[in-house]
Amino acid sequence: MNERLYSITNRDTGFSSEAFPAPIGFIPDQNSEADALRSELRLTEGNDDYFTVGLLAAVRAFPVYYELLRERGSAVDVSKYVRPTTLHQGGTLTSGPGGPPSVVRVCRAWPVTFKVDLEYLADDAATIRYDGKTLTIACRKMEDRRIDPTWPEDCGVSGRVDLLNDWEVGNVYRIENYPVRFPYAALSAVASRSAEAQSLIAKAGLADAFYGGRSSIEKIALVAIALGRSNRRVYP
Repeated sequence: MNERLYSITNRDTGFSSEAFPAPIGFIPDQNSEADALRSELRLTEGNDDYFTVGLLAAVRAFPVYYELLRERGSAVDVSKYVRPTTLHQGGTLTSGPGGPPSVVRVCRAWPVTFKVDLEYLADDAATIRYDGKTLTIACRKMEDRRIDPTWPEDCGVSGRVDLLNDWEVGNVYRIENYPVRFPYAALSAVASRSAEAQSLIAKAGLADAFYGGRSSIEKIALVAIALGRSNRRVYP
């Protein structure tokens, strides 16, 4: 039961979404190579369910690979996973010259980051941190604790900000937001460079399929399948 989930993640605990079943006392496999890859893929306990859902969705997208991990039944239902709502700390987005405020992030980097931080630098500039980047942008200080940042196009944010406190040294406005799409392309690039991923793919006999894969999501499906097949606790 739930062999695909347990073989890929090597655990039955640490999930918070209703998409995943309650623990059953699963005993993890001992495989340092597979564990290193799980850590790289953010599948270990303490990481957000977002990552596990992304890999399982990739596997389900390719039935021909999906069946390589035999399963006697499943209580996993990824359709029940609900992407957390966007949170704002230190202020709120409001309409700007371009229209209503919006946060529609498409993460193109790995690992995925869920935060966009905007920090005071000067009355006409701010430091922004997102997706592993740190940039200086124009940010006009207005009246009534309102600021007008020139958001980078690829950060996915638009609008002015109404702050809770004065815009001055030490003030940070933070957005916590889950990207609208899983960054399969970025993760595929990581997997192509990962010694652990390439080793497990070869051991599973999937190297030709991986290098002949026509899309990033197909390659990630194959990485997940190889990871699952390496789990001797589930597939002796």
